[in-house]
Amino acid sequence: MNQNISPDSLAILLLCSNIGLNSLKSKENNYKSFSDKEWIKLSQRIVKSEVKRPSALFNLSQIEIQDYLQLPIGTAERIKYLLGRTGSLTLELEKLSSMGIWVITRADPAYPKSFKKILKLDSPTILYGAGKIDLLNDQGIGIVGSRDVDEQGAVFTDRLARRCAKEKFTVVSGGSRGVDLIAQNAALEEGGKVVAVLSDSLAKTVQKKEILEHILKGSLLLISAYHPNSRFYSYSALGRNKHIYGLSKYTVVSSSSAGKGGTWKGATENLKAKWVPLFIRNEEGVPNGNIELISKGGIGIGTKELEETESLETLLRTRLSKHINNNEENETLYGKHTNIKEPIDLFNVVWPYIERVLNKPHSIKELCMELNIEESQMDVWIKRAYSKGKIKYIDETKIISTVFFNKEAHENRQINIFEFPTD
Repeated sequence: MNQNISPDSLAILLLCSNIGLNSLKSKENNYKSFSDKEWIKLSQRIVKSEVKRPSALFNLSQIEIQDYLQLPIGTAERIKYLLGRTGSLTLELEKLSSMGIWVITRADPAYPKSFKKILKLDSPTILYGAGKIDLLNDQGIGIVGSRDVDEQGAVFTDRLARRCAKEKFTVVSGGSRGVDLIAQNAALEEGGKVVAVLSDSLAKTVQKKEILEHILKGSLLLISAYHPNSRFYSYSALGRNKHIYGLSKYTVVSSSSAGKGGTWKGATENLKAKWVPLFIRNEEGVPNGNIELISKGGIGIGTKELEETESLETLLRTRLSKHINNNEENETLYGKHTNIKEPIDLFNVVWPYIERVLNKPHSIKELCMELNIEESQMDVWIKRAYSKGKIKYIDETKIISTVFFNKEAHENRQINIFEFPTD
């Protein structure tokens, strides 16, 4: 991967990564790389200016950068300095490549579509990885939970991961002790595939014999939004939670503390942002965190259901459909018997789930089968979506999300690096 870096990606790496930056011993080295939030603001300036693309910055002087982008002199100096360290960055990239570690940015076609679709502005600017990069765009089921998981939670996690492997779902986990590693090991033992989203120590992890064996087989992919040599920091561990959700079609919480911890924070953040449907283990003896997450909108699921249901996909779809329908009924009753003047618009709750399926053309009947929703109800939501400009018609029967619609080719495309959704 590192041998074919595009000019745009090279510019982004120079501006936003620490690769090779710490090796510069010059006293002048007082400039830090741009954070994700800083890059979002800077890239918006770039695309709205005559510069248009990051790679064009290579051809500009410091004064031109300041003038074209309307930046303070200090920021223009910072950009020019960071862009001038190509040699040190190239050396570090070669070292990483020799370890089997690749690097991609939002400008690369291999960058996961689901990150831009689900996380939008929260998508990491840079991803480091080791393993088969194609796994980034597989259908994944996130499995998350506490490090100190209870015995029944461990059993649930193991059985869920094995079901994922048998039904060709890639397991997405955090690679940490407890639920993460139970899910990872169970899926790999069952012959499945795993994407482990790390918050630190990618370079050390990839050197472990058992990890390397699975990477070489193509069954394990390690990724991280943090430098491969980074140490553990609590903020990094919390920050990577959203990346697990961003790679998942569904996410399942096996075990969670109430009101604290990474699992709780990630799950509540997902419920608020409505990234993906969230399922919570719900059976006798579950932690209080599980119970509270269900009360906040999580969808309960038990170990017995994993054993009794023929298809995991069918189980999750059915549970999601019932959850949506129950919410609809509750909202109707809520609106009738209270004085609230502006009831919650259920379309805004449901649409993110429908839109995720519309990354390729579907008819309304196909959508109903995919999401297990009545055709009459789906027809209402599709009409709403069309009136809001959220879908495009490919032909008389097929529709696709406007996010993925290509006017010329009528087929899926990678979202452009500079497309920042506003809703």
